Amino acid sequence: MNMIATSGIRKSDSFDRRAYEYSRNWQGLLDPKERFRVIHLLRRVGHKLGFGDVHINHLEYMISRVPDKYWEPGHHPYFWKEVWKQSQELNISERQIRNRENKLIELGAIAFNGSANCRRYALYDDQREVIEAFGIDLAPMMGLLPRLVSLHEEDEKEKKVEQRLRKYIQNTRHKIRRLLAEAYERAFLGWQHYRERLEPYEGRIMPHMDLVDLQKRFLALKDLEKEVREFMWEQDQKAEDCFDQDGVIEDLDNAEGCGQSVETSGTEEIDFLHINNTTDGNSSFRSTYNPPVDSSFEQSSPNGSQEGALMQANARSAQGCLQRKTEADFRQRKQIIDAFNDPNTLTGACHVTAEQAAFVGTWKLRAQLPEFRQPNREDIIYSAENLLPKLGIGEHAWFRGTQKFGEYATALAAILTDAVFADENPPRCTPGQYLGGILRKEAQEINLHQSFFKRLAAKNYFDDENHKLGTHEGSYSAEKLPKKEMH
Repeated sequence: MNMIATSGIRKSDSFDRRAYEYSRNWQGLLDPKERFRVIHLLRRVGHKLGFGDVHINHLEYMISRVPDKYWEPGHHPYFWKEVWKQSQELNISERQIRNRENKLIELGAIAFNGSANCRRYALYDDQREVIEAFGIDLAPMMGLLPRLVSLHEEDEKEKKVEQRLRKYIQNTRHKIRRLLAEAYERAFLGWQHYRERLEPYEGRIMPHMDLVDLQKRFLALKDLEKEVREFMWEQDQKAEDCFDQDGVIEDLDNAEGCGQSVETSGTEEIDFLHINNTTDGNSSFRSTYNPPVDSSFEQSSPNGSQEGALMQANARSAQGCLQRKTEADFRQRKQIIDAFNDPNTLTGACHVTAEQAAFVGTWKLRAQLPEFRQPNREDIIYSAENLLPKLGIGEHAWFRGTQKFGEYATALAAILTDAVFADENPPRCTPGQYLGGILRKEAQEINLHQSFFKRLAAKNYFDDENHKLGTHEGSYSAEKLPKKEMH
């Protein structure tokens, strides 16, 4: 049997066939910008699927050079630029480009639609529309989206659990230190043993520690805290045993004895109802401890047991009221914390109305807003998203901002960038660099409302006339908005 000549032909394998099946069932994207979401997720969790930075960068390089219309239904996203041309643009060797493409094919991100002469080109009709193209098929990349979304959600949940474990470890160490400091001050014997056991956990919690290591450390510290508390309770019990056999109060470290004998009368109490200690060790053991009963002890009142039961019932009732009040306070605090952690609150975007955003925006923004009604937040978001290409900013910046701060805060950042570069003295950088500097900050560091209010005050937005006309609430009237600049 003669062998088939395969010289110069890209070898077929299971990865290539899998990508081909997805490419054959390609239906197109309703929103072509969805392709940049894959890049954003790959930079977050792509390493779990085997993607390196060079592979993600090369994939972004290819998809950014395929126009939007080829991602829509009825078209196919092909990239047919020759390898030697890519080599010149990227300033790398042709072998490096082929290695990256082979790795992306292996990972299922792309497929190869080769021609007979191994060249990459497109066939056009009379209207210069692409009939067929030979080169890299980018459609299989969208097949990774469900898996990437699932991995990203799991990664976010894991990070939140890790953050909580780190705080639990710090708080537990702090509790143990407090207990051991008390033991040192009161000169309890044996506290050095627990101090030595705490030393291995005193170091810094390293960033590379995974979830399993953090959980082991936390459980070990909880066990150590439990042992330290039991040790302290034993010491408190010895200190609280204040009666000797003659009924004389002993002199304690934390309490002054009167030195007089106690006169008792009445019948002997057989059993005391003990109240379990449910506190966190902050209160004194004296409030919950009942001394043991000896035959020489006599209760001070015939009704001592009934009074103790009544006091215990009142304590349970008070504890129930306190628990209900605590739960109500917790729900209220949770609502405050949730509102404070909202990106719109942290960035200050919640303080800027849609009308105020339109007032600060340039003519590029206002040209896209409705003319016969006041704009709302959806209008501002839509107009600001379409404003980015006019500033020379890539679409990936919008996706990065919306994932971190939300759509409205990102829209305000884009409007502010446009307004800054429309000034007479713009900063010595590009709009993309300026917006990127904003998006790299933390939410609480942006303070968008302060920047907007300064510009509103400079344009006399808050003067008396605007207040009389009602425009201090953001009235979108042609008389009060700045006129469009003529270019």
